Amino acid sequence: CTSICLPSSADPQLPYTCFCRPSQTWNGNECVYSSGGGADGDSTATIVPTVRPMATTPSPFQVLDTNKTRLLLAVYKEGIYVKQNIHELDTNYIESMNMVSSAKWITELDYNYERNCMYWLQTAAPGELFSDNMKASLYGMPVDRNKPSLYSETKLLVKKEYTSKRMAYDWVHNLIYIATSVGVEVTSLDNMYAYTVVTHTDTQLDVAVDPIQGVLVWSQYRYNVITEERAGSIMRANQDGSQQSVLSAAKLPLTIAVDINAQVVYWIDTSTYSLHLVDYTAINYKTILMERSLFDDTFSMDVFADYIFWSNYDKNAVLMTHKSGLNGTQRLALVNAYTDIEGIKVLDASRQTIGANRCESHNCSHMCLPVGRDYRCVCSRGSSDCTETSTSSYVIHINPVQSPIVDSDNNFMSNLSQKLDSLLRSADLMTGAANGSPTHWVTITLVSIAFNLIFISLFLALIYRKRKLQFGGRISYHNDAADRVILDDNSLSGD
Repeated sequence: CTSICLPSSADPQLPYTCFCRPSQTWNGNECVYSSGGGADGDSTATIVPTVRPMATTPSPFQVLDTNKTRLLLAVYKEGIYVKQNIHELDTNYIESMNMVSSAKWITELDYNYERNCMYWLQTAAPGELFSDNMKASLYGMPVDRNKPSLYSETKLLVKKEYTSKRMAYDWVHNLIYIATSVGVEVTSLDNMYAYTVVTHTDTQLDVAVDPIQGVLVWSQYRYNVITEERAGSIMRANQDGSQQSVLSAAKLPLTIAVDINAQVVYWIDTSTYSLHLVDYTAINYKTILMERSLFDDTFSMDVFADYIFWSNYDKNAVLMTHKSGLNGTQRLALVNAYTDIEGIKVLDASRQTIGANRCESHNCSHMCLPVGRDYRCVCSRGSSDCTETSTSSYVIHINPVQSPIVDSDNNFMSNLSQKLDSLLRSADLMTGAANGSPTHWVTITLVSIAFNLIFISLFLALIYRKRKLQFGGRISYHNDAADRVILDDNSLSGD
C-alpha cells in the first residue's frame, strides 16, 4: 500500500486492505494529497477507510460459501468485485479482491452457483466508437477459483455482431438471454446457437428470466420527438417469446428484476425516479418509492429475500431498501466506490432452486427452448439444415396454481378490471394524463360509458312497456270447464 495497510476486518484469511489518510484521495493508482493538503499535521489516529483493496491476486477466501450471502458488482473499467458479506453495512470499502481485471466495459453479470460459473457481458468503454470492440462479448470464468468449475480460467464464449449491455441467465436450461437494440436474443451455452425470441420497434432496455415458471420479462420504451414524451412498458412472454403480453405501463423502465418466489417483477423508472412492482398476472401493482436522488442514475438492480438492491451512478454506490419501502425510511448504502458501479448480482446458493428441465430429453437438432410445461425446437439464425418443431412427448406436470403459464384464476372480472386499469395507465402515460392534462382517451371512455348506460335504459324501458301491454289490455284464458273467457281491464278484480 502507498499509505496505510490494515488487516481485513471481515475475514482473517484476507491479507490486508489499503486505506488513504483523511487529507488524501484516491486517484486510481495511489493516495494523493488534496489541494492545499500536506503531510504535516496528519494524524493516523483519525484514519478513515476511503478506497477499495489494492490486491490484484485471485481471492484467497472461498467465494461460494453456503453460509454467506455475497454481492457481485461490476466496477467501471476496473473489473468484477465481490463484497464478502451483504449484511455488513460498512460502506467505505469493498472487503474483497478483484475477480476480473479489465480495461473494457463490463456492464452485466450473472452466475451458475452449482456449476461454479460466472458470465458477463463486455464491450468497449464510452468514447471508443466505430470500433470492433463495441460489439458485445460474452465471457465465462469460475466464481470461486478454489473449487471445480467448467472453466479453468477466463474464457471468451462468443462475440456478438451487436452491442449490448443487458443479459439474464437461465440456470435450469443453461441459456443466456441478451438484450439487443430491437429485442431479445437467446444463446444456448451448450452449443452457442442463437435465436431471436423477441423483436419490436421500440428501444430495448433490460431483460430478466424466471426459468422455474418459464417466464421471460423485458422492458422497452419509445420517445416522441415532437411531444418529448416517453412511453414504456414491462412485457412478459414464454421463454421462446410466444404469448407476449403487457404487465404494466411505464415511462423509462431502465432496469428490472424478478422475484421468483413471489412471482413479482420489480423495476426502476429513471424518468419518474420511482421503484415499482407488478405480479406475473398484471393484477397487483404498486409504487414502492419515489425519490430523484435514489433513482436518477440507476443502472442495474437485483432482488433477494426481503430487500431490493440497485447501483447508482451519481453516488457510485450500491443502495438497498426493503421490498415494502417501509414508508421510504430505510434506504441503506452497501458499497461506496470511487467510480461507476454497473451490474450487480446477489450471490447466494438458495437463489437458484432446482427446477424442471423441460429440455432434458429433447430431440432438437439445434436449440431447445422451454415453453410452459413443454419445449420447442428452434433453429439457429442463418441455419439451413434445421427444422423448427414442437413436441409434447416430454411434459413436466407443473402445479397449475403455482404456474402463471396455466390460467387457473376464476376471478374473471378482477382480471378484466386489472387489464382495463393497465390500459388506462398506458394511455395516461402516452398522452400526458398522468400529469393532470385531459386526453382523448378519457373522453372516449366517458362517451363509451354514457352510450352503455343509454342502451341499458332503453332495454329496461322496452321490457317494462311489453309487460304493461301484456297485462294492461284484454286477457284471454281457459277456465276449468274449457270455456274461453275474455276479460277487459274493467272486469278485472283487485286480485
